[in-house]
Amino acid sequence: MKKRIIHISLTLIVVAVFALLSFHYVLPRENIISASIAYQTVEQLTDKSDKIIIGTVKSSEALWFHNTSKRIQVQGWESDEERYDLKYIVTYYTVEIEEYLKGDGPKEITVGLLGGTVRNHTFIFEDSPTLTEDEKVLLFLQPSWEEAVNYTGPDTYIIYGYYQGKY
Repeated sequence: MKKRIIHISLTLIVVAVFALLSFHYVLPRENIISASIAYQTVEQLTDKSDKIIIGTVKSSEALWFHNTSKRIQVQGWESDEERYDLKYIVTYYTVEIEEYLKGDGPKEITVGLLGGTVRNHTFIFEDSPTLTEDEKVLLFLQPSWEEAVNYTGPDTYIIYGYYQGKY
């Protein structure tokens, strides 16, 4: 009888631990980041963008990005030698170019946007535009600002002006 009680107790403990670990990976999590974006006129968007394109969103892939680089020098931080640890989700979109209104380049480009969902984790950047597959878009693009927002590769663009740079 005593062995049976021990066996049942151990089984319940294993089930409880398994359930707690499962909830960690199963329950949805959501992080929301908000920022104030200065209004940009179409003329300002045009001047500051390296490329302006009309194209169609072909595919997307959301990935975790883990950045452990040095801080950039920002007023209020004690030292630019301190290290920081950022972990967030970036969604990469492949856009098939129909026309370059400014600049030129390949027939397909990659656009990286902060935010997305990986498994049960969602990261929302409120001022980031949304792109959907098969959507026709006009985008004001810049190469990634690598020192501050190093979440894209060398051939990846960001939308200038966030939601203002997508039509």
